[in-house]
Formats: sequence, structure tokens, C-alpha cells
Amino acid sequence: GGGYMTREAVLNEELRTLDWILSRIKKNYYEDFSSEELIDAASDGLMGLLDKYSAYYTKEEYELVLKEAQGIKAGLGMIFLLTDSGVGVYRTLGNSPAERAGFQRGEMFKGLRKSGEGEYTAVTGYEQLTLELEKFGKDEAIDFLMLQNGTEVVRTAAKEEYEQNYVKYKTSQEISSLDEKSAYLGFEGFSGKAYQQFVGAMNKFKAEGKTKLVLDLRDNGGGYMDILEKIAAHLLKNDDSRDLTVVNVKYKDGKVEKYETDGGFYAGYGFEKITVLINGNTASA
Repeated sequence: GGGYMTREAVLNEELRTLDWILSRIKKNYYEDFSSEELIDAASDGLMGLLDKYSAYYTKEEYELVLKEAQGIKAGLGMIFLLTDSGVGVYRTLGNSPAERAGFQRGEMFKGLRKSGEGEYTAVTGYEQLTLELEKFGKDEAIDFLMLQNGTEVVRTAAKEEYEQNYVKYKTSQEISSLDEKSAYLGFEGFSGKAYQQFVGAMNKFKAEGKTKLVLDLRDNGGGYMDILEKIAAHLLKNDDSRDLTVVNVKYKDGKVEKYETDGGFYAGYGFEKITVLINGNTASA
């Protein structure tokens, strides 16, 4: 009883402190904030105590997350590369406007403009680039002046709504370092229609008589467990279709939650070898 009362007293004191801070801001700060805006800002601050894979969402942000979980994205579909010399392209998302426009990894942004109109606005940094991009509406074509290996090139793209492709399948015809029995499968995340796209790629793998797979999970932050369970059934050795444990989640209260493969398909592929590529951005994957 004493421990519980002490905890409640400390917690109440912390909440009173937070309430006092919020009330001072609302009363004395020169700009007006709604209670909802203040709570959202406080919650975002608390998330800074956690790892980079934890987040707080407002109702509107969560609705967008749910939409993106279906593989529906909006924008250019590009992840930026920040260097001492400027802003570049780190990678493009599958089937995004940026991928279709031909943006290449490592290209640096030099300028942008409304397509075909006037002079280019020079790109001086990441924040300035994002502010410039906000001036363009959906489906409004943008010319990007890019520097590719010392040569200026122009890429044209517009912010659009698109369905992301999470899987890239390639063979020795596209990657010269692969032998004829090997296939490359790049996997960007377990979301949207990733499982259906994965099965399509693996059907090609089997039909082409491949026996060695390079599974590229670099920059794959993970995704949804139900998709993982289905995918894992194709990659974990299981000759009799039994479900195999993929992940055991242990909570602070002692509860254990088990995630298992949804059947077993490994034996049907005739794998000789699976090589997995990871980097510092391979999280749940």
C-alpha cells in the first residue's frame, strides 16, 4: 500500500508540473495554441525519450498511417541524402513518381522550378528544399536540376498518390555479379501488398529454376507482423508445413506473444543458399 501511495504521489506531482507548464504557455505566450496542439507537442517531446521506431500520431496522422499500411503513398516517393556538399537522393520508393522519373542514388539537387517556367531556384539545403516543395500542389510538374557524376541533368516529376511496390526482383541479366542460378530480391518493407508482390517474385524464382537467393533487407525498417508471418513461411526451412515460431514478444508484465509462420513453402523452392544483406537501417526486418 505504501509503495502504491508513493508512486501515485510522485505521478500526481509530475502531472501537476506538466499541467502548470501547459497553463503558463496558454496564458503568457504571445501566440495562441489550442489544448490539443499543446498536448500533441508534449507527446512528440516524450517520444524523443524512446527509440527512433516509436512514434506518437494525431488522429489525422494515424489515418494517413493506416492508408500507407495499404501501400498507398502520396508525394514524390524519395528519401533524401544529406551530405556536407548538399542534398542528394538516397533512394526512391518502388513505383513512385521519383522512381519513374529516373532519379538515381547519389544525384545531388542543384535547383528546381515549375516545369518549363523561368529560372531554377537554387537548392541550398534540406530545409529550404522541403519548403520549396511545399509550394507545389498535387500533380503539378516540377523540373529538378540534378548533378550526376559532375554532369547536369533534368528530372521532371510531380507529387502524386501511388501504390508502392516493395519488392524488386533481378537476375544475372540485370546484375552482372550474379551467376545464372542466383536471383536478387530487394525488399523495402512489410506493408501494403508486399506479400502478394513477394509471392509473384518467388514464383518467377521457381519458374526460372533458380536455387540461390540474395535477399536484400538493407534500409528495410520492418512493418506489419501478419505480413511477416506469411513471408517467413517461404524462407524458413519447413518440409512438412508445420507452423514455425518467427518471433516471441515478451512484455514487462510477463505476457508472451508468439508469431508463427503461416504454413510452410520452403521445400518447394529447392534452395541451395540464401544470402541476407542488412545495414544499420534494417530494423524489425
